[in-house]
Amino acid sequence: MPDIQQRLNTALEGRYRIERQLGAGGMAFVYLARDLKHDRDVALKVLRPELAAHLGVDRFAREIHIAAQLEHPHILTLIDSGEADGLLYYVMPYIEGESLREKLDREGALPIPEAARILREVADALAYAHGQGVVHRDIKPDNIMLSSGHAEIMDFGVAKAVTDATGAESITSTGMAIGTPAYMAPEQAAADPKVDHRADIYAVGTMGYEMVAGRPPFVGATPQQVLVAHMTETPTPVTDHRADVPPGLADVVMRSLAKLPADRWQSAGEMVPLLEAASTPSGGVTPTETHPVSRGTRKTRWVAVAVIALMAVAGVVAVMGRGSSAAELDANLVAVAPFDVLGNDLELWREGLVDVLSRNLDGAGPLRTVSPTVVIRRWSGRADPASAAALGRKTGARLAVFGQLVGTGGDSVRLSASLLDVARGTVIGEIEVRDARDRMDRVADSVTMALWNELGRTRPIGSVRLTSFASSSLGAVKYFLQGEQHYRRSSFDSARVYYERAVELDPDYAAAYAGLSISYLHEYEASWSEAPEDALERAYTLARKAVSLDDADSPARYAIASACFYRGQHELAKVHIERALELNPNDYHNICNKGYFLAFSDRPSESIACSNEAMRLNPLAPDNCLFAIGIAEYVAGRYEEALAAFGKIKGWGLLRPAYIAACYAQLGRDAQAQTAAAEVRKLAPGDPSVPGEDDIERWRAYWSRLSKFEDPNDQARFLEGLRKAGLPA
Repeated sequence: MPDIQQRLNTALEGRYRIERQLGAGGMAFVYLARDLKHDRDVALKVLRPELAAHLGVDRFAREIHIAAQLEHPHILTLIDSGEADGLLYYVMPYIEGESLREKLDREGALPIPEAARILREVADALAYAHGQGVVHRDIKPDNIMLSSGHAEIMDFGVAKAVTDATGAESITSTGMAIGTPAYMAPEQAAADPKVDHRADIYAVGTMGYEMVAGRPPFVGATPQQVLVAHMTETPTPVTDHRADVPPGLADVVMRSLAKLPADRWQSAGEMVPLLEAASTPSGGVTPTETHPVSRGTRKTRWVAVAVIALMAVAGVVAVMGRGSSAAELDANLVAVAPFDVLGNDLELWREGLVDVLSRNLDGAGPLRTVSPTVVIRRWSGRADPASAAALGRKTGARLAVFGQLVGTGGDSVRLSASLLDVARGTVIGEIEVRDARDRMDRVADSVTMALWNELGRTRPIGSVRLTSFASSSLGAVKYFLQGEQHYRRSSFDSARVYYERAVELDPDYAAAYAGLSISYLHEYEASWSEAPEDALERAYTLARKAVSLDDADSPARYAIASACFYRGQHELAKVHIERALELNPNDYHNICNKGYFLAFSDRPSESIACSNEAMRLNPLAPDNCLFAIGIAEYVAGRYEEALAAFGKIKGWGLLRPAYIAACYAQLGRDAQAQTAAAEVRKLAPGDPSVPGEDDIERWRAYWSRLSKFEDPNDQARFLEGLRKAGLPA
């Protein structure tokens, strides 16, 4: 009888060419194959014939189809599957790298940050899969591929298909292992038919134990002995094998290993924050070179770590106003001032630390941060208490962070930061961090955690997640921060160049993809081209990429919501905004965006409520909110109220006078409508791409592109108002 490789080559001729066998496991043989259609290497797995006989083509296809819907950066995608000459196979990308099993066999126990990072990526992927109703059932180091240091889980759907077919969780009637004894939950070992996602959580615990202790929690001479130990024995605390395991990581591992599913973590998502903390350079304990200076006698407390959103990178138009009195200062609003820097090679961090620290502090408990755009526009002076206090009064923030970054040698830096109570004019915390110049990630993380600690004394910070850099590439981070600096100066083309450089260095950099997406949205909004849809589709694709890489990234949600809105997908846009607000309910940008979307969705009352809430949270940048209120009032037919809102706005280009003209026209005030229309003509850029007034179709397309009313009647009423004012529409 021909061997499996020969049978596959014959049956799959013209589609795949089987090159060689890569390995074999308890359920499948693995081959390196060439995808002839797409000219790429793939990994083709074939179920062992004895298991395939139990499974059947239909059941296999059903389970594989479910697993193939999973799209996550830490799940290895299924790209094809089927039956060939009686063999059941499935195809995945071929990964240049190694399995976690190979790494553990070679190195033994891993460094704590590396082990925690791999576990975090696995837990994050499982949280996503479980949320889709998919349980793996065979999580083990052999099924974790490491590509460029990052984890990707293989074989979703396969173990479940086989266990459902054979009726056995651990040993099939053919004697083949389903699931792996060293990583199998007690309920799997007992063949409990009610196994759920918490079996995967147990397996993560066993993997974590081995990664930090250098051995699994249970060993035995036979697989049966190991299974019995899982069901009956209490594992030795992992800290008995390795004393430097941080408490948070030890808790993740040991609680995952509880015998009863109800005593474990109830979701993989619960584990991610603690693993995030342990994967930072400090390992989840106070860095030795971080020195918070308390104004009281209490010892430093540490802050647990979970999800916060990155700062929204949408543009903000600041409206200058008078300084705030102490009574008007927001006790939970933080302004991070530009740092004084000494050293030409450190200049990027003058504003870069504003971006990084603002992003980390925003959404931590009740804390919010002043937009870096507003900070840069309001800042003057040096990084000292007087200038910081002035910034706080200008922005309404009771808390201000200021400091200095100094090069202290050829390869090291010292960062000193102070936390100021603006109302009292006193410094309430001081931090000093020293590290290598190329480890600004550790510097930023250490300062952030010290600030969390100090601020946590007087408010419930709760769980937060360090997202300072969100990239393992310092070069990519530097490009991203340069992009941010160009963006807030409205140099969108320059910003795009730096975002593109960032993703070239780190193809998994969600924040950079979000920045790129938003820069393309600006091109779409500003374009007089007859075919700006290319920019919109590019923005949409980049936003989807950003969300797939980091589901909790607020700018990514902002970007994809905006792209969906301009594509006419109003409901989907609102879904993404709601998701962003679940992550950070006080995010001004996304509350404002929600109000904007609702205005165009013929829900004026809800829109106005959202916009007013956004202005309460950020009274310094009201233009976007006022514009949304103006649209909502226009939709409701309240033209006087709409004029009141539009009249307070300083920006918004052609659209502001266009809506003013439409309002006056609807009220029958022709002279004022024509005055506003003249302002539209004055603001129209004088380049050859601007359509002439007789090119009605292009003007109508322009107005319609930027005013995406969900109800065609509202759209028609807006265009009618423009025509009444004498504008081409």
